[in-house]
Amino acid sequence: MARYKSDEPSDAIKNWMRRKDTIEFLGLWESLNNMNFNSVEFLNNKKSAVLLRVN
Repeated sequence: MARYKSDEPSDAIKNWMRRKDTIEFLGLWESLNNMNFNSVEFLNNKKSAVLLRVN
């Protein structure tokens, strides 16, 4: 799918991984499936990712 979206498939994947919805989904998935998931650290990283996206 990424190959058809862009000449550089890695760019399409990077953009998808930066999306707020994707980050929230990954956090939810980890909280449900990973007993060692550090939700505090995730929230700090999520805030950083959202700030980077806006700027």
